[in-house]
Amino acid sequence: MFSKDIYINISLPKIKGPPKLGYPSDVHEMKILNPSIVLAPKNTCTKCKYIVSARIDPLHQCDDKSPFFTYKKRIQSNAWFKGTAIILYDEQFNVIKWTWVLNDPSYQIRKKSYISRWDVPIGASNDYLPPWSKGIYDARLFAQNDYIYITYNCKSCDFSISQLNLDIKEKDGNVKEFRCWSLIRHKYSNIKSIKGKNQALFVSKNIMYLQPWIHKVATLGKIKHRTVKKDCTIRTKQNINICGIYPNGTKTVTKNVLKSGIYNHVFKNSSILVQLRKHYNFERRISTTCHLVNIKNGFLGIGHYHRKNGNNILRKKYAFGYEYEHFWYVLEDIYPYKMKHVSKSFCINDCDPIQFLSGLVVNNNKVVVSYGVNDCVSKIASFNIYDVYLSMNNI
Repeated sequence: MFSKDIYINISLPKIKGPPKLGYPSDVHEMKILNPSIVLAPKNTCTKCKYIVSARIDPLHQCDDKSPFFTYKKRIQSNAWFKGTAIILYDEQFNVIKWTWVLNDPSYQIRKKSYISRWDVPIGASNDYLPPWSKGIYDARLFAQNDYIYITYNCKSCDFSISQLNLDIKEKDGNVKEFRCWSLIRHKYSNIKSIKGKNQALFVSKNIMYLQPWIHKVATLGKIKHRTVKKDCTIRTKQNINICGIYPNGTKTVTKNVLKSGIYNHVFKNSSILVQLRKHYNFERRISTTCHLVNIKNGFLGIGHYHRKNGNNILRKKYAFGYEYEHFWYVLEDIYPYKMKHVSKSFCINDCDPIQFLSGLVVNNNKVVVSYGVNDCVSKIASFNIYDVYLSMNNI
């Protein structure tokens, strides 16, 4: 049903943090986890076909040498490095260039000439040493028209949607400089139903919708942008998000930035959840895993559940659960976007104890999925879209 999978691999720098943090700031082996994939918007770069985000983290579960297992001292989770890389791929999944997401430029970009591991200098590009502050993880990319949005998790985070800016400099069709940062972030605070990290976005008739749970649909309102123009000669608190880490000497910058939408509950269908639990013989939580994509007569998504619970307190192997199973599903393309098709549960290749399918795109007749394996490595697999269709039945 699927093609041979591809490892997501980039050459990471040795990442050392602020010395006052002690052992967590030492150089540790970083792993590439929980990838998300989208089709690159038109004119991203000459060879760009896909864009992938990936969590970079020393607290992996690859082996018993990981600090996740060896470091027993209680310490704040944000003392450890948490970062998100953005990777540009061509059609054949060759890496073109990669860089870091700066999700909070006002904290992460250095406006004065001093050296600090908490932030980065103006003009930094490609695989620079990332800032230690405001780390994000488990990001999910969502592409709509010429815009890229990102949702993510972080310490004490509310659900939010950020609009990304990709600054790419090419010469003779090759990317020489790549920078990425958040232009604006819209937070949705104190809304219980959208806490967590497995929400699924989709767009219908220029309205952004959200699946906070597998049996619920909500709206974030009509997609609207406003034009913002800033003088970037000198970086200030007022222009830092728009100007970001454009190189020194950059003057006027004009961007269309996303306006905030208002969260509204649209539809809840508890009977679907009952049917899914019966269908998969599973009585606990069933969740979405990634943002949905538009297909003919509907929206394609991936759901998941895991049959075995882990033990994060004891820090044993597979601490957050294992025996993951996934399924395809399709929502109707008309209000209220009810679920109409589901597949049998499936896993990829050897059915590793942990597989988490965190990204989804459709490219012609190919369905491309990015996924993490055993909290250790990240991969990309492709499916024939007709096989996906044939695997589903009405619900």
